[in-house]
Amino acid sequence: SGTYYSLNANYAHNFGVKNHQILGELFFSNSNSDETTITSEFDEGIQFSGRQTKEFGPSTDFRGKLDYTLPFSEFSKFEAGYQGQVDISEETNELYEFNPQNGEYEFQSEFSNINDYTRSEHALYSIYSNKIWDIQIQGGLRAEYTFRTIEVPTQNESFNIDRIDYFPSVHSSYKLSELSTLMASYSRRIERPRGWALEPFPTWIDANNVRFGNPNLLPEFIDSYETGIQTNIGEVSISSEVYYRVTKNKIEFIRTVVDENVTQTTFENVGKDYSIGAELMFNFNPLQFWNVNLMGNVYDYLVEGVLYDEPFSRTSFNWQTRFNNSFKLWSSTQIQFNLSYNSPSVSSQGRWEVSLRSDLSVRHEIIENILAATLQIRDVFGTTKREFTSQGENFYNYNQYDFES
Repeated sequence: SGTYYSLNANYAHNFGVKNHQILGELFFSNSNSDETTITSEFDEGIQFSGRQTKEFGPSTDFRGKLDYTLPFSEFSKFEAGYQGQVDISEETNELYEFNPQNGEYEFQSEFSNINDYTRSEHALYSIYSNKIWDIQIQGGLRAEYTFRTIEVPTQNESFNIDRIDYFPSVHSSYKLSELSTLMASYSRRIERPRGWALEPFPTWIDANNVRFGNPNLLPEFIDSYETGIQTNIGEVSISSEVYYRVTKNKIEFIRTVVDENVTQTTFENVGKDYSIGAELMFNFNPLQFWNVNLMGNVYDYLVEGVLYDEPFSRTSFNWQTRFNNSFKLWSSTQIQFNLSYNSPSVSSQGRWEVSLRSDLSVRHEIIENILAATLQIRDVFGTTKREFTSQGENFYNYNQYDFES
């Protein structure tokens, strides 16, 4: 259970010339969650063992951005901006062991910790775009400063990151005809580890699984090269592209056996992964009130690196599809129904199995631009689950995660 609230404010100023403007946004949120897991073991109706785990604590998120646009002509403009985010959280993890002599769960201080987590990110960016002959070109650079500190008062430990990273990007497009446009791009991106993957202490998920974070995790950096063509035929939009992506500092969760029937999960930068593939997307209206967005993606996947001082290399041929439908019944009522499918895929230690998900939502505007109600049903057909197998020295592990609507 938990509580959550957020506040959002936006600002816009136009200088009197079309598209010459400043846009600003501020966002604040606060949450306080409380999660408890109890595992009990019985013999002939009498409990002889068990564990109780608790995770609770507040979390606060501040975000702000400021974007400036200066147009020079119909095709040429300069953009610059700032984006910042500060996350502050204090999470308490507690473990209780069942004592069969008094029938109570007793607090275990050596496996209970407080984690103070602060992450501050500040980025400056600039983009220039222009049309040279018949080629539209856009080049940009983003500089990002990250400061992160993790403190564990119960262990008198502190882990810090203080760094600057740079993210260039180049995009180009060429209009082949009135119907088709050819595009090519390069971009460098970042994917940061989540907070619970960094916690430098054991957290018991249940009686048989313990998680141990890694505060020295580096973020993933993705270099993406893409080229494709977009065609509009009447009301039908078709886009296709081929791509090549390389991920450095690939983050994966790694399992080991630490005791009989006890598996430990931790997180490591195992190496790199590579994806080369093609994507095809259709967007059209079968009927006036019905919009369809259909996407298919096929790619060859390779992950390789070093795990426990041993090199590894694993490959798989993957494919994904999304089938999104929007129905506008009346001017005030819309329905969305979405399907997504992911084929099996390898990881450094094992394999993810097929995943199929279906979601349904209905949105009704009660008072125009003021009040609306939304009903969501997730996993309509009850098919959403993630199956994962992993194996290593002296162990084979199978997990199935089911998600209720």
